[in-house]
Amino acid sequence: MPGTAQLAGYAYRRAFRHVSVPNGHGGLIQYSTGRGALLTCAGQDVLLMPQGAPFDRAVDNMFRYNVLTDAALAPADVAQDLRHLTCGPDGHFTFGDLPAGAWYVVTMIGSDPGDVAVSAVRTQADQTAHVTLQHRWNWPPSWRHPPSLW
Repeated sequence: MPGTAQLAGYAYRRAFRHVSVPNGHGGLIQYSTGRGALLTCAGQDVLLMPQGAPFDRAVDNMFRYNVLTDAALAPADVAQDLRHLTCGPDGHFTFGDLPAGAWYVVTMIGSDPGDVAVSAVRTQADQTAHVTLQHRWNWPPSWRHPPSLW
């Protein structure tokens, strides 16, 4: 069902070069160097699906298992609600003609094997919603509950 909302987004992560050196006590000191390379979703599929029971588990599994899947995980009666587009070369993407509502945005950042990034976003009629997807971790195995240090 077409609507008047838009969703503009950007997806990225920083990839650092990791170095390990002996610590003199039989172990290793590990650290990263430099500012890190910027990886985006360039050329990757971007999935947009309405929030709700049919897609909740699919989105959680995509993040947990670091794999993009689509309508195969959704019942046929809601598979038509799944939208695809290809992320631009600069890591930006835009979905148009959306109905107002709550959505999941899922894409792969980088390649070989890449990292799945997920975000929840809400659109409103005649407005453009903005979302930035970042991949920072794969643990805990839920994008809904990022890790905490205390």
